[in-house]
Amino acid sequence: MQVFDIFDCDKSGTIDKKEIVQMIIATSVLTGNSWEARDAECLAKQIMASCDIRRIGKITKTEFVNGYLGSSLSCILDRLVHSSCKNVSKYCQVLVPDYD
Repeated sequence: MQVFDIFDCDKSGTIDKKEIVQMIIATSVLTGNSWEARDAECLAKQIMASCDIRRIGKITKTEFVNGYLGSSLSCILDRLVHSSCKNVSKYCQVLVPDYD
């Protein structure tokens, strides 16, 4: 299963901020680094800003592949870490264990 399909919880063919928040919280719980909803929402907002090219509040599979997976992951993670979101560097380390 592809990453996009996992994020697309309602199988609508698009990912919205709510689905991203759900995945951030779920993956953080699985790794023992539970996040508060407000921190997950902050990170989701940053991901949406990076991927939602049309600015409609939803990310298509193409936007996701081009904006998130198509970009250098370390570049995106660096952008997220330097945002105002709390605990982003911990989450980046979950996504990429060697991330520093």
